[in-house]
Amino acid sequence: MFRKAIAAIAAAVCAATLAAGPAAASGKERIVGPYWNPHTKSYFALIDTTETGLRWSQAAKLATTRHYKGAQGRLAVIPDRQTHDFIMEKFGRAFNDDTWIGLRYFCAFRKLMWVNGEELSHNPVGVWHVQWFRDESTTCSTTGGMQYMPVYYRHMGAGATWQASGEIKRFYDYLIEYPTGKQ
Repeated sequence: MFRKAIAAIAAAVCAATLAAGPAAASGKERIVGPYWNPHTKSYFALIDTTETGLRWSQAAKLATTRHYKGAQGRLAVIPDRQTHDFIMEKFGRAFNDDTWIGLRYFCAFRKLMWVNGEELSHNPVGVWHVQWFRDESTTCSTTGGMQYMPVYYRHMGAGATWQASGEIKRFYDYLIEYPTGKQ
């Protein structure tokens, strides 16, 4: 029951995000990758907008406008430690800032869900920051009205960890995935 409710809310939020109009982008960007990951059967690329910080919803929208080898992009889904290690190996030195990924914490249901609609059922070992949320002002609360808290790689680089933030936080980098199913 909760899974269906979360999926319905996630779909509504995603539809609202995509219908919200064009995302802010300056046209200048730096791209690292894409790199093939045989474990997930997808390509990953790092996009650094260099001039314009993006909210999670804007990064999610921009990711869906990109295509590679016939696959539509999305913010990266990192389902396990093996995929996290691949990301660190390929992009750890390229990242120098906080970086959006395709995971959100839905406050009302206390559940983590990827942009592909899958729930994060078990957390990959060692990828969450000790304090899972950015600071006291960005936690879910009844007065804050946040539907979700987007998740990002905190201080990307060797030993980067995940952390959740408020909906209006802006970062320059986002990690995109192209789920091709083949190389």
